[in-house]
Amino acid sequence: MQQARNVVAAHEGGRLCDYCIEPGDCGRLRGAHSRLADPEMMAAEQEDRS
Repeated sequence: MQQARNVVAAHEGGRLCDYCIEPGDCGRLRGAHSRLADPEMMAAEQEDRS
């Protein structure tokens, strides 16, 4: 989950990574958003913290 947050942070302000096709079109960013939106992934992270 931290890696997904890092990917999102790396794209803040319209910045591009080596995998970006164009601004707003990045497979890594899409994957990060989907992991962060997954309730099961969020629950597993919360469980790991306790």
